[in-house]
Amino acid sequence: MGGVCILLFGFIAAAGIRMLVEKHVDYTRSKNLILTAVTMICGLSGATVVLGPVQLKGMGLATVVAMTLSLAFLLFEKLRLDNYH
Repeated sequence: MGGVCILLFGFIAAAGIRMLVEKHVDYTRSKNLILTAVTMICGLSGATVVLGPVQLKGMGLATVVAMTLSLAFLLFEKLRLDNYH
């Protein structure tokens, strides 16, 4: 089963990278680079966050982190606290 899992997650990672390339994500903007890097590290590192009975790890943790960071960056942009204004 190990080889199949590696293949599956490899396809998922490759599809994600292809999507970023096709959508022309601008990595000269720090927020895009930070969002991608932090999300990938959270998803791949094996980090676990326990909040009471809820345990987040892997792709679940990466998803929550990505959504939280995206909302934070949007809030910073709306409040003009980012470096792009």
